[in-house]
Amino acid sequence: MDYRIKTAGGIVDFSLIRKNVKNIRLRVTDEAKVVVSAPKHTKQSTILKFVQDNADFVAERIERVEYTRLSSYPGEYRTGDMFSYLGRRTLMRVEKGERHGAKLSGGLLTIRVSDPDDPQMCKQSFVKWAKKQAKIVFAERLAAVLPAFEDLAEYGVRISVRDMKTRWGSINVKKHTMSLSVHLLRCEVALIDHIIKHELCHYSYQNHSKAFYDELMLHSPNTNAMRKRLKEYGLVGF
Repeated sequence: MDYRIKTAGGIVDFSLIRKNVKNIRLRVTDEAKVVVSAPKHTKQSTILKFVQDNADFVAERIERVEYTRLSSYPGEYRTGDMFSYLGRRTLMRVEKGERHGAKLSGGLLTIRVSDPDDPQMCKQSFVKWAKKQAKIVFAERLAAVLPAFEDLAEYGVRISVRDMKTRWGSINVKKHTMSLSVHLLRCEVALIDHIIKHELCHYSYQNHSKAFYDELMLHSPNTNAMRKRLKEYGLVGF
């Protein structure tokens, strides 16, 4: 159920989920949405007061998410906007054209749409390009990383690109399909390789045990630094 309340810092919109938990919990998603979990029989007034008491945290977290998104993707999807591509700041230009498309060249992404003044249309073209580009880049990185996993070369691991905002990647070892978040395209190649190595290690261990991390460290010695860097990037939507 969705609510809207007024706080000292402004309006807070949030979704309420009642479930079997002992305490009220509040989180701000990477899409800047506020979600509150509360015990099934907690009074509504108690929940609303909890949100009001945490209004400063909500405002700070939303601001941080928006800052991360703006440093990752075009602000308004117009000419002159910047975004992150493989860890580099890249410029976007929008042009008018009957055939929609996008082309990256020399640090400039040119998007062609029928109505350059329509930000939603420009965004759709950008997202389509990002997903297509991600599949190409991720497949190239998998091909570069896979030889180090000698026992896996025969499986022919396939790449699936998804708009995941809760995890960087996952793998189905039975179907030999690795799913990677399209948002990983923002990150340096070394980070993409690290996530691919992480998922490939799940062929040996379908968990995150010490043995799993011991193997990951063999393939990715800078695991701790990589995890810290990925956290700095954050998973945010387009």
